[in-house]
Amino acid sequence: MLPKKFCLLIVPNLLFFQIVAAQEFEFQRDIEPFPVIVPQAKGPEEELAFPFLGGFNAPRLQFVDIDADGDFDLFVGEFLGNINFYRNEGSASAHQFVQDTTHYFDTDVGLHVAPKFIDLDKDGDQDVIVGSDDNGLFWYKNEGSANAANFILDTGFDLNVTDRPAPAFSDIDNDSDPDLFVASKRGGLFYYENRENVTSVEPETPQTSIPQVFALQQNYPNPFNPETRISYELPTQANVKINIYNVIGQVIRTLVVATQAAGKYVVECGTATITPGEPCHPACTSTKSAPRDLWRQSACFC
Repeated sequence: MLPKKFCLLIVPNLLFFQIVAAQEFEFQRDIEPFPVIVPQAKGPEEELAFPFLGGFNAPRLQFVDIDADGDFDLFVGEFLGNINFYRNEGSASAHQFVQDTTHYFDTDVGLHVAPKFIDLDKDGDQDVIVGSDDNGLFWYKNEGSANAANFILDTGFDLNVTDRPAPAFSDIDNDSDPDLFVASKRGGLFYYENRENVTSVEPETPQTSIPQVFALQQNYPNPFNPETRISYELPTQANVKINIYNVIGQVIRTLVVATQAAGKYVVECGTATITPGEPCHPACTSTKSAPRDLWRQSACFC
C-alpha cells in the first residue's frame, strides 16, 4: 500500500540558490572524524583505518537515531547492495560507531544502494526509502518501534527512477508534509509532490459479493467541503487510474494509480489543491492484461 500520494515533475537542469544572512564559514575536511569499529572473524574487534577514503565500496551514508537513545547511528549503503549498520556506542558528542550484524534489510535491493530515513507515515518511528541503481526506489515501513526497528518491504511503493537514484526529502511547497526529490546519475532532478490529503484506497468491508461490472459511483457528499468520498467497483483484477478533471478537460488531480483486486473500493479526496466552487468531474480508466477502458463521468462541485 502506498503511504502517500506523489505526483512527478521532472527538472532536467536545475540550479538552486539560497540567500542567507551574511556569515563567514570555514570548512575543513576530516578524513578520520570518528572511530568506526568492525568485528573480525578471528580475534578482537578492529578499528577501520580511514573509512571514508576507500574503506567502504562507493559509500552512501545516512545518520539516524535508529534506537532512540539520543545519538546518531550510522547506515552505509555500498556498491554491491549491502546496507551496513554501525551502532553509536559512544555519545551524542563523542561518537564511536561499532558494526552491528543486525540485518534490518533481508533482501538485496540492487547495486549502489542509497538509504534515506524519514518517518513517512508519521507513526513516531523511522521508515526508510532505499535507492537502487537497477531497481528504482523501495520503501521499507518500520513495523517495529522508535527503539526497536523492524523494516518490512512495501511492494506497493513503485517509483522507478534508476541510474543510482539518491532520495532526499524537503517540504518544498510549505504545506506541512515532506516532498521527495531524487537525483540520478543520468542528470537532472526528479520532484515528487506529496499529496497527503488523498488517503490510501481501501476495499469496503465487509465484501459480501464480487461486482459483476465496472462502476464508478457519484461522489458523496456533493458538493463537498472539505472532502468527499468516491466509490467504484471492479469485477476482476485491474490496473486503475482515477483522475479529477475540470470542465475544460484538464486534469487537476490524480487520486489512484494502482493494480487492485476485484471488489468494491472507496477513495477519500480532500480539496487542498482544488478551488472551492470549481466544477470538476471524476473519471476512471481501468485496464486488464489486454487494454480495456471504462469512462464514466459524474459531475460534482468542489
